[in-house]
Parts: sequence; structure tokens; C-alpha cells
Amino acid sequence: MKSEIVREEYINKVSRLDPGDSKGRTLAKIEARAKTPAIMKAVAEKMRPISIEATRAGGTASKTNAGVNKLVANLGTVGNAAGVLAVGMAVTNVALADDKTKAATQEVGALAGAIMGGEIGAKFGAGVGAIFGGGGAVPGSIIGGAIGAIGGGFVGSGAADKLYDTVQEFIKK
Repeated sequence: MKSEIVREEYINKVSRLDPGDSKGRTLAKIEARAKTPAIMKAVAEKMRPISIEATRAGGTASKTNAGVNKLVANLGTVGNAAGVLAVGMAVTNVALADDKTKAATQEVGALAGAIMGGEIGAKFGAGVGAIFGGGGAVPGSIIGGAIGAIGGGFVGSGAADKLYDTVQEFIKK
């Protein structure tokens, strides 16, 4: 969701530039990248590195890439839906559990692990995808993020479960 907001701010800022204001566009892009979440920042950098901005042809500073605009919007929608689904499943798991405290601990661990694992996986996937060309960064990031989120969810749940059991043993002593 944050990527969508940052992209919209960038589009608004760039659309007000003079078509020949390449320096203004580069500054707007640097500012937007600084605000962009790490996963999408890695993807953007692989697709179009800031270091080559000065070499781009002039006359298009006030235009943005319609394909990237749509991609960011679509990824934001998918990310929001996945987040709602994950939280909904976690709430359901806790509601149906016999030991609600333990289930809540596991679900919080799973969600935290999924977020961290997804971010790490997306960065790694974007890097691997970029090896196959700039356009490979996006699918690499998506695939890496999904794998990282799933793995992180399992690791986070397991760690939270172990922590819960340790605390329970400590309380009993």
C-alpha cells in the first residue's frame, strides 16, 4: 500500500514538471525511492537504476511509465488482499483453537515471520531476476517474496511456539 502512495506522489510531482526538466525528474525519483519500501525499491532499482537517470533522453521529464504505474497499483492490491486474508486466517485459527493464548502467540509469530521472510525473499528474488535482465527483477521479487513469506511464516510460528513453551515452563517453576 505504501508503494502505491509513493508512486502516486511521484506521478503528481513529475506531471507538473517541464518536459525538459530532467534534473527535477531525477530529484523526484530519488525522493520517491527514499520513501519506497525496501522490496519495491529493489525492484525499481533493478528495472531502472538511479545511476543512469542522467543519461536518459530529454523531453519526457513530465511523463511516467504507464506500465510501471499499473504494476505498482496491481501489486498493492494483491498485497492488501493477501494481508487481509492472512490476518483473517490467523483470527480464525485463534478463534477455533482450544488454547487461544498459544494459538495467538503462534499466529503473531507466523505473521511477523512471513513479513520479514517476504521482504528478504523479495530482495533476493529481485537480485536473481535482474541477472536475467532488468525485467526479471519483478517476477523474481514476486516469487522470492512468496517463498520467503511462506518460509518465514513457518519459522516465525515455530519460534513463537518454542517461546510460548519456554515461558510456560518458566512460570510453572
